[in-house]
Amino acid sequence: YERFQALQKETAGAKWADNVIRGEELVYDYLSIVFKQDSAPDLRSLQCPVLAVWGENDLVVPPVKSAAAYKKALARMGNRDALIKIIPQADHTLTFNKTGQRAETIERRERYKDNPKEIFAPGYVSLMTDWLKKAVLQRPAGQSHR
Repeated sequence: YERFQALQKETAGAKWADNVIRGEELVYDYLSIVFKQDSAPDLRSLQCPVLAVWGENDLVVPPVKSAAAYKKALARMGNRDALIKIIPQADHTLTFNKTGQRAETIERRERYKDNPKEIFAPGYVSLMTDWLKKAVLQRPAGQSHR
């Protein structure tokens, strides 16, 4: 954790600093788990409806390449119950963000903290709720995903 803190101080003034994940010990613990234990999902065994969503301005995960990889993997395994979308003007957290910069996300989340629906990029919330209704809630009782 001490090295993480030192790196944050060392890079704070860099012009790319907004693209770096920063935080206290809780953030460090989370990132440690993600980098050491979290791996890409094994799509070969995915036998359920899939909604895969990326933000167009995601600076963490390349949205076009990631969406293409998911589409290819899901097609290869025969999962036709998948919707893959890249949300315009959204960042990694699907917050409305024209640049993808962390400062813009923080500012928007603070501005709309009392109206959370306005935090997200246009179309994201309705995409999520409509997909859930169709994929899960409107599925006849007892019908499996496959």
